[in-house]
Amino acid sequence: MTDASLPVPSAGTSASIGQAVPREYAMSGEHVAPRAQIGPKIMLSSRQKRLARIAGALALPLLTIGIDVILGVLVFVGFWLIVVLLFSAFDDSPTSGQAGFGDLSTLTFVGVAAMPVIIGVAAAILLGITGFLLSWLLLRRARVRRPAAVTWAGIGVCFVPQLAVVSVAYSLSNTVVATLVSPGNAGEVRWEIYAAAAALTAIVSAVIGAFAWWWMAHALRGRSLPSAMPPTLTPDAEATATLPRA
Repeated sequence: MTDASLPVPSAGTSASIGQAVPREYAMSGEHVAPRAQIGPKIMLSSRQKRLARIAGALALPLLTIGIDVILGVLVFVGFWLIVVLLFSAFDDSPTSGQAGFGDLSTLTFVGVAAMPVIIGVAAAILLGITGFLLSWLLLRRARVRRPAAVTWAGIGVCFVPQLAVVSVAYSLSNTVVATLVSPGNAGEVRWEIYAAAAALTAIVSAVIGAFAWWWMAHALRGRSLPSAMPPTLTPDAEATATLPRA
């Protein structure tokens, strides 16, 4: 039997003896390696789903509180920095010590307010780190694939809806306070209303976080191992040739 029309692939090629290859590759003595088979995505176990939801329900409220505190501090500092700069720029009174900048009462206020700001930022950062680590540990315990990536993805997915929830809660609480406070007590602060709004925001955040973390764990799940069987090549529209066995 003559094998001139069916030469064996040269060294370094991926075709194996007895494997069907398209005729043109057999004629040229070359063969392109087939694409590796990729198994289907694995399904999350009930334990993984449960712990992913718990991780989101616990982590997102902590992260939200931390981010809200930092944003509030930035707004507070920015507002008062503008006020101080404007006040100092237009204050040329002799009691200021030096014209243009350095009013003693202003500097005293800034010095007193600096400590609560520092404490608030430190607490917010601590809450954010706690929420992230809690999510990572729970997902890792459940053997969820890429727990850090799932956490970051959950934070990204929740950013817009969480911002909407916080904005609505803040607006509603201000509206309720303005309605309940009498005109003669315009400066009165109803802390119980703000506390109720914060609690409601935390509950909604937990629900959003549970769904988002489960969704991201599902989206980033891995694939099953490829089959141990050798891949089957799709033949040409023409006839195919089979390499002779030794």
